[in-house]
Amino acid sequence: MQFYDDFYRYAKKTRLYINERTRKEIGRDTWKELLKEFVGQLTTDRTRGSSLNSIWEEIVGLFPYLFSIETANEADQLSEFFRVYREARKERKQGRNKR
Repeated sequence: MQFYDDFYRYAKKTRLYINERTRKEIGRDTWKELLKEFVGQLTTDRTRGSSLNSIWEEIVGLFPYLFSIETANEADQLSEFFRVYREARKERKQGRNKR
């Protein structure tokens, strides 16, 4: 599916800054899992990444069929972002296996 490919390319080049409040909200175990799964795409340094809150409107504008503007909480945005990212990776992998 083309929209997953487009999102995958967007997400792959995006480094997300995750603030302390959001890390606490998602929990230590979930944070560690995300760091392992998405190496190099998450940072706790505000100068080295974009917060989801600051780019959410852009993401929804680019991918309105994948994301909701109604998702206001940053922890929920993070969850939704990586849920779709995982789905996009799965779609790409399945597409390569069909060739």
